[in-house]
Amino acid sequence: MPDQPEHHAQPAPPLGASLGPMLEPVLAQSIKDQGHALSPIQWFRSDHQRGGGSTGMALITTAQGHELPAVVKLPVGPVEYRWTCALGCDPLSPTPRLIASGSSLAGYDLAWLIIEKIPGSTVGKNLDRPTINDLLRACAHMQARCEHIAPLNAPADQPLPAPKPLPFEKLIEKSRDVARRGSIADAPKWAHELREVSRALPSLIHRWDRRQINSWCHGDLHGGNAIRTPDNRLVLIDLALVHTGHWLEDALYLERVCWARTHLEAASADKPAKKTAATDGAWHGQHFGDRHAFSHTLDHPATNDHHQRPDKKAKTPATKDNPSLLSQLATFRRDLGLVCDDDYGTLANIRRVLMAACAPAWIEREGSPAHLAHALTLLQKLLPQVGRA
Repeated sequence: MPDQPEHHAQPAPPLGASLGPMLEPVLAQSIKDQGHALSPIQWFRSDHQRGGGSTGMALITTAQGHELPAVVKLPVGPVEYRWTCALGCDPLSPTPRLIASGSSLAGYDLAWLIIEKIPGSTVGKNLDRPTINDLLRACAHMQARCEHIAPLNAPADQPLPAPKPLPFEKLIEKSRDVARRGSIADAPKWAHELREVSRALPSLIHRWDRRQINSWCHGDLHGGNAIRTPDNRLVLIDLALVHTGHWLEDALYLERVCWARTHLEAASADKPAKKTAATDGAWHGQHFGDRHAFSHTLDHPATNDHHQRPDKKAKTPATKDNPSLLSQLATFRRDLGLVCDDDYGTLANIRRVLMAACAPAWIEREGSPAHLAHALTLLQKLLPQVGRA
């Protein structure tokens, strides 16, 4: 793995304004020093950027004379810098190829990246079942390549900063305050469920914190961070939140992103209680609700037999045709020879309860009524399963 950006005597300049246009001449010279040539950069601000971070598009002529469309990013943090460089030099990684990089500009400790511009568009508005499968398959491959580059049991010369754990106590107290004010639908039901979550919270947090650290995780897995290329590959972008954790975290993050959509689809179904397999390949909400979020046993499709009552007919075809996101990621990991501990259903439901309880606290950011409705349903169904251990 490449070293982290080295530390220079001068700290980075203030980030009160976009640094890209100011530092473009210095960046062009640094590129030239590496044997490449850079065209004028078209700078833009993406929705998620804060402070003085800048992203731009340009053409770069490599030392070998190849002209390539490229994405320019500066400054970047140590996690994004290290993993973009490491995976960008790995031909088997489902991430953009690295063209040039550096850890300083104009004597300042400012890391920058130039990566290939992937032709195609993000898949955020096309999350049908095949796309979800491809997204999870790409995630499993990225997890595998990270493990190959930096084995989890190997000592790290320069460990990367770990992400801060979510302050669940503060977030859930904020959720309770939102419910007490009555500013969300079903506020009395929310107040009741959150009171029960608060009683179980020390146990829930303790059990989550004790999870195995057995994988590298993308940390921000959703359709907006995946690009479908003309040759039908899926490429993952934005590696700023890569971290060590439990392998299921990426699947659960993607699941939570889609709560609003799946709840709306389930609510609008002609017969929402009927569990039928989708015939058009779409990712229907009723399948998500019944199999992805509310059933522990169905997160273990290979071991369901001992949970099946003898007087009930097995529903193997539907489960096989519509596996949970979690089970699908586990399958892709097993195909790559990666570890998948057998007892992950309860751990997944603990995480679902914790995140669902935070939904009212994030109402300004994730204020969809359908998102909140799905989170409430999750609490009602899952808290009795995991709250009394």
